[in-house]
Amino acid sequence: MVLESLPEREIYENDPLLVEQEQRWRQLLECKDTDGRSQISKLEFDYKQTLHAPYLTADNINETIRELTRLEFYASLLVSSAHGTAKTMGLAKVLIEKLRTVLGREPRVLYICNRQSNVRKACIDLDLDCYIDEWGKAIKHVVKNSTQLGICEHSLHHLFDDNNCATVFDIVIYDESENAHFDAHTLSNTNQENLRDIMAEANLQVFMDSDMGGHTYSLCNHMNRENHRRRILIENTYSHLMDADCYMHDSEFNVYARIIRLLEDDKLVACCVGHRDYKKKPWLTTMDTVLNNYFGRKISFHVDRVNKDNHVDLFRKPDEYIQDLIDDGIRLFTHSPVILTGWRCSIPFDNSVNIHRANILTAHQILQGARRFEGIKTFDFYIGSTKTSTNVAQLENAHYVSHAMGEVQPEVRTGKQQGLQITH
Repeated sequence: MVLESLPEREIYENDPLLVEQEQRWRQLLECKDTDGRSQISKLEFDYKQTLHAPYLTADNINETIRELTRLEFYASLLVSSAHGTAKTMGLAKVLIEKLRTVLGREPRVLYICNRQSNVRKACIDLDLDCYIDEWGKAIKHVVKNSTQLGICEHSLHHLFDDNNCATVFDIVIYDESENAHFDAHTLSNTNQENLRDIMAEANLQVFMDSDMGGHTYSLCNHMNRENHRRRILIENTYSHLMDADCYMHDSEFNVYARIIRLLEDDKLVACCVGHRDYKKKPWLTTMDTVLNNYFGRKISFHVDRVNKDNHVDLFRKPDEYIQDLIDDGIRLFTHSPVILTGWRCSIPFDNSVNIHRANILTAHQILQGARRFEGIKTFDFYIGSTKTSTNVAQLENAHYVSHAMGEVQPEVRTGKQQGLQITH
C-alpha cells in the first residue's frame, strides 16, 4: 500500500485511528514503518548495530565483534542482511576466526540450513565437513565425529547418541531462519526439537536471513527460555537491487517480447514465475515449446513442483547443473516458487524477468525469487494481481501464534556470563 499517492493523505494522517491501523497492518505484513524503520529493529535487543554496506566484513562489523568479545561470545546474534551481502563468506567466517583466537583452538562449528545446496556451498566457503556425499546420502561417521560440520535441519537427529545427547558446538549458525516452522505451544516434530536442543547448548547462536522478521525473534526467545543469553542485532539496510535497473511492465505480452529480444542477444535470462504447470494448463511447458520452436533449437528450460524430481541435482549441485544446461544451449531458465529461498546459483546471469499473474507470492517472496541468480543488474517485473483485499484476521492470528512461541518467562533475564540483570 502506497498511501503517499492517495489524495486524501493529509486527512488520513490527521485521523489517529487510521494511522494506528496502518501501523498495525505494517507490523503484520512486516513492512517498514511510515518513518522507514524495519519491524525487526523495533523489537527489544540488548545491543544493535545498523549499517549500510554492500558486504559484511571484519571492518564494518567490528562494533558487534567488540560487544561479543565483552560477552565472551555467549549471545544470540540475529543478522538481517540482503541476499548477496556475504552473510556466510563475510560475517560467519569472521566470527569463526575470532572464536579461534579467543579459544586458542579450533572452534566447534555447526552450520544448519533447510537446503542441501546452501549446506554444500557453506561447507566449501567455511571449510566444514559436509554431512552428505555426492549422491545425497548421509555420511553417519562424519556427522558423529566432526566438530566442524554443515548439515540440513532434517538430519540433526544424526548428532544425537543412544543416550539422546548431542554434540556441543561453540557456534551454531542457522541460515534462512525465517523458514523455521515451529508451533506456538508445542514442537510439532522431532526435527524442530533437535534444532532447539542443539542451538540451546551452543555458546554463540547465529540466526541469518535476508528477510529477518518477528518469527526468527520469537524462535530465538523460544530456544533461550532457560538460557537467557543476550540478544544482539546486526541490521544491514543495503540491497544490491539499489544499484540495479528495475522495469515494471503493465502488460504480460510485453514481458514475452522482452524475453525474446534478450534471447536474440544471447543473454542468460533467469525467469521467476508465481505458478506451476497444471494438467489442463501446462503453461511453463508451453512457453518452453513456443520458444524452442521460435529459435529452432532447445533454448528454454523450466523447473516447478511438477517436474522437480526429474532434476534432483539442480538442488544438490546448482552451479554444476546450470552450467551443464548452458553448455547444452539453454539461455532461459524458468523456475516456479519451488526455487525461492535457500537456493542460489553463483554463475552470473544477465537479466532477471519475473512474471506473477496471480496472488501467489508476497512482495518479499517476489524479490527473493528475483535474486536467486548472482550478477544480475537488470530486472523486469510483471505483477498482474488484481486482488485488493487481504485477510487481515488470518494474518493477525499467524502473527500472534509466532509471537506466543517466543514469550520470555520470567520477566527478569539474568546474563550467564556477566551476572547482570535486565528487567523488561
